[in-house]
Amino acid sequence: MPPKPHILHLASWYPGRKDPRLGNFIQRHAEVIARHCSSALLYAEPAEAASVELKWHGSLREVRVYYRKKRPWISYRRALYRGLQALRREGFQPDLLHLHVAFPAGLWALEQRLPMVISEHHSGYHTPDQWPTWERFIRRAILNKAAFICPVSDHLGEALRYFGAARPQKTIGNVVDDRLFHPPKGSRPAGRMRLMHLSSLADQWKNIRGLLRAVAQLYQRRRDFELWLGGDGNLEQVKRWAAEAQLPEEAWRCFGPLKPQEVAAMMRKCDGFVLFSHTENQPVVLLEAMSTGLPIVSSDVGGIPEFVDEKAGQLVAAGDEAALAEALAQWLDKGPVCPRESHPALASLASEEAVGASFERLYQQVLAPETGAG
Repeated sequence: MPPKPHILHLASWYPGRKDPRLGNFIQRHAEVIARHCSSALLYAEPAEAASVELKWHGSLREVRVYYRKKRPWISYRRALYRGLQALRREGFQPDLLHLHVAFPAGLWALEQRLPMVISEHHSGYHTPDQWPTWERFIRRAILNKAAFICPVSDHLGEALRYFGAARPQKTIGNVVDDRLFHPPKGSRPAGRMRLMHLSSLADQWKNIRGLLRAVAQLYQRRRDFELWLGGDGNLEQVKRWAAEAQLPEEAWRCFGPLKPQEVAAMMRKCDGFVLFSHTENQPVVLLEAMSTGLPIVSSDVGGIPEFVDEKAGQLVAAGDEAALAEALAQWLDKGPVCPRESHPALASLASEEAVGASFERLYQQVLAPETGAG
């Protein structure tokens, strides 16, 4: 068996001081991979004071470099080299570079003499004209340096190919901590059925106003449920949208940012999960809901139909509020699922073991010519 490779993870998005939730799905990927391969992660973020922060996150060695943004690209580039030097002083010598989200960190990756794998999450490849010509050129150059590109969904992979990414692809999705996200035990408490929504609350992507209008339509017909809606966004704005939709206060409750343990606990208290986005790739929150056994009602967009099947829930056309209200009514008619079970496909799709092993096999395949293995 070939030796375990040393992987340098380079992240364009990552939890930091400015936003502790930015790219948390990338952190989960890297942490799981670190249980299979020696791994270190490098991330740079502008700040008022320069510093290099080294810490362990489980089995993953993290280096966050905070830098003064005097000259944008030059300052960023120097910060990443400072982080790499800090790792080398500790004896870490990478065999392979794993880039998470091509731009902007991939600019630095182009300078490195390491075989490279890219994990891509960015939904912008579905509408690439939003980027200036120079940025599209650079993104293609980064993507086409990779030995493999790993989109989180087949749908995103198609968009990447259309964009001009010609390198081989292997779809490897997001990961769910099934030790944390598991079905509830015991009987369900009495009371109205609870419908949960958790997101960034960005209306241009998540269609929060359309969701609230559909729920208001349904609440005019029946009162046997309540909506639990929240996340990282502007809750005061969401309250104004609810008032515009004429959704009574007694029909819903809102909540702010939650830690993963709090998300899992809330999912176990609820009876269903709803997502009405205009666009998605592979939303982690749906995988987590399925892991806790929640039935799903979602818009049929992006990579969602690749894993939400008839056993998992029901899909409706994006933006069709009447169809969403009807699908939610059908969910209510079925009543609470008890006992709940995790969706069986998650074991091979999104479990920590499955995702970690998939990346380890891919690394060995990429490094085989380098090491003479195989």
